[in-house]
Amino acid sequence: MASSISNKTIWSDAALYGLVLGIVTIGFSLLHTLAAKVSGIAGGFLGTGLWILKFAGCILLFRYFLQRFAKNRPEAEYEDTKTLGLAVALTSALIVAAYGLADALYIHPEAMQEAMDAAMASYSSMLTSDQMDMMGNMTGSMPVISFFTMLIYCFLFGLVLTFIFAPKITPKKSIFDEPDAQQ
Repeated sequence: MASSISNKTIWSDAALYGLVLGIVTIGFSLLHTLAAKVSGIAGGFLGTGLWILKFAGCILLFRYFLQRFAKNRPEAEYEDTKTLGLAVALTSALIVAAYGLADALYIHPEAMQEAMDAAMASYSSMLTSDQMDMMGNMTGSMPVISFFTMLIYCFLFGLVLTFIFAPKITPKKSIFDEPDAQQ
């Protein structure tokens, strides 16, 4: 079955929706970074609350974008909505992963080194000197590894949401459905 909406239209909407979703995710990440400066149990509750808001907010925003697409384009079918969801997932994942890479390389480069030093200190008694050297050599690759990890994680999150919401927003057509009467 051919798509009823052009790929250009779908990708145009997906770029905008992905940008908004990525910015919202980055905004919550920045707030989470600020909340980490609050010490004690209040900081823990604040960080957890922000994570829950980010998680729920991203889900609701993603669903809203799929619903808006279907509402603005009544001719949209399941395949169109599914394609839009996957495109939004990819574009927002690229934006969030790129921000994470920029953060690790330019904004807070010391944070990655501190995390690796802490890991090496806590596992030093369990690892051999060769394994410790290997971990030390891996430090330079961590920003790239975290980029691809975040890219895959965010895309898979969007993929799952797409397959949950798209069939409810624009149900699949059955081969037994009556074709629309042409007048």
